[in-house]
Amino acid sequence: MSSGLTTQGKIAGEVHAIDWATRRLGPIELWPDMLVLSVNLCLGAPFPSLVFWGEEHHVFYNDAYDLFMGNYEAHQVMGRPAEVCLPDLWEWVGARVREVKHTGRVFESQDMILAEDFPALWTLTPLMAAQGEPKGVMSTWSTDLRRMERQHQRWRTSEEALRERIGRFESITDGFLAVDDQWLITYVSPNTQSMARWPVDGVIGARYWEVFEALIGTPLEVQLRRAAANGETVVVDAHYADWGQWFEIKAYPSADGGLAMLFTDVSQRKDVEIALVESEARFRAVAENAVDTIAITDARGLFSYVSASASEVLGYDARELIGRSFFDFLPDHEIHHLRNEFTQLVHQPGSVASLSFGFEHKSGIASHLAIKAKNLLAVPGVDGILLNIRDASESHRVEAQLRQAKEDAEELTRLKSSLLASMSHEIRTPLTSILGLASLVAQQVPEEFRDSMRLIERGGARLADTLNSVLLLAQFESDAVSVEFERVNVVDEVEEIARSLQLLAQERGLYLSVLAATPHVHARVDRAFFDRILNNLIGNAIKFTNEGGVTVEVNPVGERVEISVCDTGIGIDPDFFPHLFEEFKQENSDLAGSSEGSGLGLAITKRLVKALGGSIEVRSKHGEGSIFTVSFGQVGVAEAGISPAASDESLDSTVRGISAELNVLVVEDNEAIRSLVRQQLETVCQVTVCTDAESALECAREHDFDVIFMDISLPGMDGIEAVARLRAM
Repeated sequence: MSSGLTTQGKIAGEVHAIDWATRRLGPIELWPDMLVLSVNLCLGAPFPSLVFWGEEHHVFYNDAYDLFMGNYEAHQVMGRPAEVCLPDLWEWVGARVREVKHTGRVFESQDMILAEDFPALWTLTPLMAAQGEPKGVMSTWSTDLRRMERQHQRWRTSEEALRERIGRFESITDGFLAVDDQWLITYVSPNTQSMARWPVDGVIGARYWEVFEALIGTPLEVQLRRAAANGETVVVDAHYADWGQWFEIKAYPSADGGLAMLFTDVSQRKDVEIALVESEARFRAVAENAVDTIAITDARGLFSYVSASASEVLGYDARELIGRSFFDFLPDHEIHHLRNEFTQLVHQPGSVASLSFGFEHKSGIASHLAIKAKNLLAVPGVDGILLNIRDASESHRVEAQLRQAKEDAEELTRLKSSLLASMSHEIRTPLTSILGLASLVAQQVPEEFRDSMRLIERGGARLADTLNSVLLLAQFESDAVSVEFERVNVVDEVEEIARSLQLLAQERGLYLSVLAATPHVHARVDRAFFDRILNNLIGNAIKFTNEGGVTVEVNPVGERVEISVCDTGIGIDPDFFPHLFEEFKQENSDLAGSSEGSGLGLAITKRLVKALGGSIEVRSKHGEGSIFTVSFGQVGVAEAGISPAASDESLDSTVRGISAELNVLVVEDNEAIRSLVRQQLETVCQVTVCTDAESALECAREHDFDVIFMDISLPGMDGIEAVARLRAM
């Protein structure tokens, strides 16, 4: 490379004034030596001269030719393609210039004149590079043939000097070998000997094709023989198998008709090139056949590569995207935040970012893209941001549907909970009155009707139990269950529950017993939940046992207390075990007979145990019985804070002693409940009844009451506000 461009003359000054960094040829100091030499010859010529350089025939001319340029300015023409800047001239000489470049032969004509008063010999001379190939053409118009010949000789001398200089530079290589016109080896450099691992004496004077027999029939042989025959310089890469290496071979014709060959070991470069080609081929094979669009952008977001699938995913052909910015195709409302994420990615080498946004397909169809971007700016061969662009429209639509379905389900759950809460009041209120009135009537009807009344009571109790189970299950599903922990003597609680179920066991001819290793075992549980768990387990054991009985065992085990309900009943079919704790599931078994129930007991039991932080296990053998074991965290006696409980007899006597003197106000708008409460209390208390809060407040102002039973849901003012006003009176 050189920067020795002449500064002599008007046109030379204008050439130097041009900002070559903005033009295709680039800065002068980066021009090839051959171009600098050719332009210098042109600028220094005393007759009109032009240079057409390179594949695009970039134009240069001198002061003598400037007289014929008319309105053209040097800065408009210099270094620009002839077809663009001098279309009229190029139409005139273009075909001849291309012919000279193609053949490498000089063309002369006296018919091509610049002006009528300027007869001259027009000459087109090929500008031959050191490798023997034409790089351009010099066009001259000369009236003095001898002076023109001297100019051509000067040019040839300069070219030979250039070749000699390049030859000296390139001789500092890995190896050198020379042959004469008979292909006899005349010289081998020491570096070449070390590469070949043979002594000089063994090859000097030998025929080249006998020493390098492996090259016969290869493209390299063709190139070398052409160089020798035509006096051309050739440069070729070749793999020599005997040495296992790649070489760049430059063969220069010598004066005696032989060749001087320079060898440069390029094996490492070739390995990298081959690996790069293979890697690029693999990458393109993957990218061009991928469903997703694979793209590469620079740090500004300009596309440098886009795979073929872009037409499917984005609607744009790859050619429409190359050179354009990634952000040109984004919706306006997405650009700001996506540019911020892209900028962060660019400043973090090796980092990965996931981008998701709405996108308008070229066809106008709204879509959604998911992009995985990785910063590979520092990776040779990539030097960019790798993008994997996927059409996520379908998954985005499914996600939106799932979100909507979730919201709908949550709304449905809320409505269900609201409905159940409302139904709880609407069903429990009349059911309570039915059960209460049935109990009162049962005490007064003749003996022959008492069995019927007991059936009514039992059916109502079953209905109430089912209702309570459904409502409790709904509370669990809507996370509306409130747990109130307290310290409970497990043994006392189990014995109390067993006493309440003793009559049921006796009716079925079964025993029901409690076995406790110690009378005081305490756990921190919700008493109501704990009682329901034991009622469900013991009740089920009695229901599904036909002979024998049920034993409840209480055992402290480490830091926990275990309660096991063991029965001698029908057991559980192994096929039913996976469904044992599912809602509304009951085992169909001949052994079970006709068992009543909703199939909610065990499902609720498991949820109650979990709510208390406990565990439940089942062991069963079909036809022989089952053991249900629940376990809870145990607390010590001192921690439990045990205090003696008042006996039932003591409490009963206290109530009997004071009840007759009580003056009670009952505020209830439901007629059945109002009647039931009145009948139950009138035998032991003075009862006053009101149907709404306003009349109750008025009554309370006029009379003193020891106890007030206030319904919450009242017409007009509700019970909560009424109680607040009562307390303020």
